Amino acid sequence: MSALLPRPWPLLAAALCAGTRGAASIASGLLARFIAPARSLNELTTSEQLPPTSSSPFRFGRTTCNNFCAPGKSVVEEAGKVGSPPCIDNPKPPFDNPHVPESKIQNPDSKIPPPIPPMLAKLTEAIPDGPGWLYEPKWDGFRCIVFFDGEGAPYLQSRDLKPLGRYFPELVEGLRAGLPGPAVLDGEVVIMGAKGLEFETLQLRLHPAESRVKMLSQQTPAAFVAFDMLSEGGDDLMKTPFGERRARLEHYFERAKPPAYLTPSTDSAETARDWFERFEGAGFDGVIAKRTSDAYQPGKRAMAKIKHLRTADCVVGGFRWNKGEEGKSVGSLLLGLYGEDGVFHHVGHTSSFNAQEKRDLVAFLAPYLTDDEGEGFGTGRTPGAPSRWTSGKDVSWMRIRPELVCEVSFDYLQGRRFRHAATFKRWRHDKPPEDCRFDQFEAAVPYELMRVFEED
Repeated sequence: MSALLPRPWPLLAAALCAGTRGAASIASGLLARFIAPARSLNELTTSEQLPPTSSSPFRFGRTTCNNFCAPGKSVVEEAGKVGSPPCIDNPKPPFDNPHVPESKIQNPDSKIPPPIPPMLAKLTEAIPDGPGWLYEPKWDGFRCIVFFDGEGAPYLQSRDLKPLGRYFPELVEGLRAGLPGPAVLDGEVVIMGAKGLEFETLQLRLHPAESRVKMLSQQTPAAFVAFDMLSEGGDDLMKTPFGERRARLEHYFERAKPPAYLTPSTDSAETARDWFERFEGAGFDGVIAKRTSDAYQPGKRAMAKIKHLRTADCVVGGFRWNKGEEGKSVGSLLLGLYGEDGVFHHVGHTSSFNAQEKRDLVAFLAPYLTDDEGEGFGTGRTPGAPSRWTSGKDVSWMRIRPELVCEVSFDYLQGRRFRHAATFKRWRHDKPPEDCRFDQFEAAVPYELMRVFEED
């Protein structure tokens, strides 16, 4: 199945093919032509926010939420959705959220007003084959459902059911001009750089200062890539098979303009396997597989995601206690690697142990405990470094001598750290700690991001 592309993409693709040095500036200039000037956050907050329905403190935490959950409950427990994730898996927002009555949020179909828990994907080892599957690249950004009434400012909902629009004012105004009509669209907010998707740059957009949000919206404008349609022109499509929803989405995007884009799609497993390898060089996270017969299932893991999984040998430089079981159970091991200069850097953690294994680790790690700050973490990147994401959290950890090596699997290396928690595989008593360096990673072959939209 071919993907239908907005008109500006051939120009952008040509710009990027012209050469790496000038590609970024040319592409940015072309994108700027299709993005309307950003409004202030003060204007956005009077039309985009949802009301609190709970007395719990407003926070981005794993279990509490002041918008849609009772205290201590997850979105799943509150909405009665089985199998959905907890309220959020993101950091605490930098500032409080003003709200207005839900009735003021424009929506073309009152049958599916916000919030809608997005349909999720289950990690799968291999790309499924056979009839009845459609495949898409797995975008590396912020999940987002867009509610657009065809006239007013679109409402942008995050995966955890919170408003996103205040962080992306240029996207709110751009989608208002670029979407051709009333619709509810599921997709991903991304930032497209000269070398591919830039998740770290995207994270910087979650900033407390209105002036900085406005500045970043101009310097690093975001885009919205759609991959599903929940409603169009008042028609509720959530029970419609995905094959039909995809066809309507393609027809809808024949008239769309940037910053709205349509993800490529194919019914060929062979093509999907090719994308899995090639697109990694543009910052993609793998491949998503969807059954053409499936309805949209909010909060359910009804899709398959196939991610790049690799292994690495890391040195254990410390650990954290299991919360509430200090001295009795280990919560996670803190992992490190050595740079070319011999400096030891924290790269992530692993907590993939059962309850008994976490208790056994207490005695196993005890002989390695040390108070010597000259050993292990300290000169390089260190666990618990202060940031706006760790404000108010207990980031204390126990130091151990950097003598234990373990093999872990991971999906994505972001800069010099694991994006997500690694999975413990085995101990490597045969490997010297000083041999665990960053040079064990192979860099993905670069791939031009805009060429992704040319794929069938």
